[in-house]
Amino acid sequence: MESLCYNSIEIEDLPERYLTQREVEIQRRRVEGIPMNMGYEELQELLDPFYRSYMYKDGRMFYVVCPSHKHHAKRCLEVLGLYDELIEEGLTEEEDTYIPSSQWQSDTSLGVYPMPKYWADHIAEKMKGAFLKRTSKEWQKIFGKRGIPGAPQRWLQEWIHDDHAETTGLMIEVEDPTYGKMIQPGPIVWLEECGEQMLQPKPPKLVDFDEAFKKLKSIKTKLPSVKETDETYGWLDGIKVLDLCNVIAGPHSAAYLARFGAEVIKLDPASPLYDSWNTVIYGMSQMVGKQSILADIRYGQGREVFEQLVRSADVIVWNATDTQIKKMGLDTEGLKALNPEAIFCKLDCFSGVRKGPCSDFIGYDDVVQASTGIMLRCGGAMDTPEEHAHVGTIDVMCGFGGAMSIGVALYQKYRTGQIGRGRTSLVANSALLQIPYCYDFEKRGLFEEPSGRETNGHDELTRFYYTSSGNYLLLNAYEGDVKNFEKVEGLEGFSQLDKDDRAAFLSNVFQKAPAHDWIERLQAADIAAVICADINALRAEYSHPANNTPGTDRGSYSFSIYEDHPSGHRVTQLDPYAIRPSDSKIYALSRPEKFGKSTRQIMLDLGYSESDIETGIASGSLSDSWGDEFLPS
Repeated sequence: MESLCYNSIEIEDLPERYLTQREVEIQRRRVEGIPMNMGYEELQELLDPFYRSYMYKDGRMFYVVCPSHKHHAKRCLEVLGLYDELIEEGLTEEEDTYIPSSQWQSDTSLGVYPMPKYWADHIAEKMKGAFLKRTSKEWQKIFGKRGIPGAPQRWLQEWIHDDHAETTGLMIEVEDPTYGKMIQPGPIVWLEECGEQMLQPKPPKLVDFDEAFKKLKSIKTKLPSVKETDETYGWLDGIKVLDLCNVIAGPHSAAYLARFGAEVIKLDPASPLYDSWNTVIYGMSQMVGKQSILADIRYGQGREVFEQLVRSADVIVWNATDTQIKKMGLDTEGLKALNPEAIFCKLDCFSGVRKGPCSDFIGYDDVVQASTGIMLRCGGAMDTPEEHAHVGTIDVMCGFGGAMSIGVALYQKYRTGQIGRGRTSLVANSALLQIPYCYDFEKRGLFEEPSGRETNGHDELTRFYYTSSGNYLLLNAYEGDVKNFEKVEGLEGFSQLDKDDRAAFLSNVFQKAPAHDWIERLQAADIAAVICADINALRAEYSHPANNTPGTDRGSYSFSIYEDHPSGHRVTQLDPYAIRPSDSKIYALSRPEKFGKSTRQIMLDLGYSESDIETGIASGSLSDSWGDEFLPS
């Protein structure tokens, strides 16, 4: 559920500028009672031109994700040779997209998501032709070197044997006692100082449970004392975090820390590089519990403020390239000079423990889905790739990975005094999303994992079945569970069937009763099964008025309704209940403040005068707002 927090949020009366073509079409079909039955090709034409796949000279698809950044879409059109042509045709670039769209020069702006239908269709048609002039491999190099997010669609098997994956340690060779030499995912999360050790894991020594448990009991673990009866205690109370990140993964990592009590300052540019879709709407989930300051950290007063904040922080988090990190003095040696006690965490798109040919390529969740075979598994074929989820799934996993690396580094510092540098990447976390399939060995055979939009499961015991209530249930059983089917009313005799007859038997039987009835019967027999639920239905059923609690006592689903959200809109969103420790408080965090709201207060806390602050704002080194509205209309 946490990984779907960006998909499940509901913002009432969202301004029209934020509605995608798909959302407009869905609303139209609901109003007119038309089935949601558009074909794949029709759906593709409802996508933003900078947020979709294109066919290339070699017959491969290439995924482009550069819709919301001030420079990415422009660079994309420039390398395609289309920029000047489109500007001549009337495409505009607004200098300030945080003013109301009614005040723009035209009905759209390059670098803003989503684009209106005319420009989306017009640009996409030109891009289709331009991309056919080169192979996907050529475009990958061009996009990577120019700093444009995009990647060729690959099958998982290709990714497992990819040069970059091997060079960086994203895929490693291990000696398995059963299968011999295997290729498996490398470290998902690591500390820079011990990453190399993690590339050479020791072969597992097989022992029985009693022996393993006896050994574990003999190891005395020294942990910090925990105030078990003090409900105000959080694991990270008093830890100061400087969040320099953008988009989702990095900011979400810092948001994880905040729910355990960390004090987080979010530092963004004085002039925004991303549009308000990317900052404000995503920020409704990842800006919670943070103070916001806006400063140009490259030079002048902004750089001075940045260095002061670094000196005051216990933890610094940034999703940036090594070049950016060194330039700002946050590489290992630079940070030692500024703040030798600070822990630094880097999140990015393509890096592993070692440097590889694509380590400095920028990208997002969707780029990684394309690179590692996830989109082709979901879509089923090279010409029909499909996202696993539109935004945030791997992003949120990566954010958790970053938070975990920080937790380990903090514990290491507590135990040994050693200062660590945490690392993770989107592409490393993609392995978790497909861990059942992400391996290879000599006699594995074909990669035949279920794929495509019509796939209903793995086998007759783990798949979707249709029921009399019109719902699908997901059965998730294994061969060892088959004997339990005899305990389920209506499934008597199942264990005696040939395997080839099981699917037909279950398909017929499950249609004789409603889904909720079958779920009760199956779960009573210790067989895993759930109703295939719709995210909107879950939100409607499990929402409650916001009451300053984190939802950790409400079970598997918990949403809060904020009638007085700072944005001025009624907002319903997921509670921070994913991690539920028994010996630490999880804080119900304050709603996100307007970007720049805390600039003045943070500056005062650092010892600057009101006059200094006004001078900084006048020079452009600082800002206390990107626009008049919380969510630009």
